[in-house]
Amino acid sequence: MILTYYTTMNARNERVNIEAWNIESTRYCDKINKIKKIRYDIDEDVIKKLPRIPLEYPPSFKGLYAVKISIYVLSFVNSSLNSTTAFLIIWEKGLLSAISLHARQIFECWGAIHYAYQLLLEMNVSEDYKKLERRCARLLCGARSEVQMPWGGTTKEKSIHIMDLIRSLKDVYPEAEKNYDFLCESCHTNFFR
Repeated sequence: MILTYYTTMNARNERVNIEAWNIESTRYCDKINKIKKIRYDIDEDVIKKLPRIPLEYPPSFKGLYAVKISIYVLSFVNSSLNSTTAFLIIWEKGLLSAISLHARQIFECWGAIHYAYQLLLEMNVSEDYKKLERRCARLLCGARSEVQMPWGGTTKEKSIHIMDLIRSLKDVYPEAEKNYDFLCESCHTNFFR
């Protein structure tokens, strides 16, 4: 984004100095440039290590859910990459009022991926398969409204609340909930953006 220091006229024909806004947004340029340098290739070896679907053998409970969660995580990595691309395009065009939606989606994807990771860790130590199966079903197939499932019928599980996904980040990012609250507010029409 090219930031210039100038004055402009507002709707009441008054001179407005926008240098302060340029200074405010300039402080993010280094962070944005770091985002641009991240390589987004998903390692093909990771994909190759997943078993071919449909499975040619009866999987263990843990094995089956590990594969399901891995596919779930890969889909959210892809969603994050798409949102990151949109974020960068919006930043470059200076359309900053729309940027918070993509930042929020990236944050939510991070929470979902971390929650799934914690569920995988729990699978390694827990023997309560009913509880794990229910949590996996809610994570993978849950919805707040009726959704047609690819195999027929509608979802039977209630989705995991987004705040539970965000709270799961507490161990790696203690400020997650506070920053997510700010992102949510910045997406609303009553927020000064």
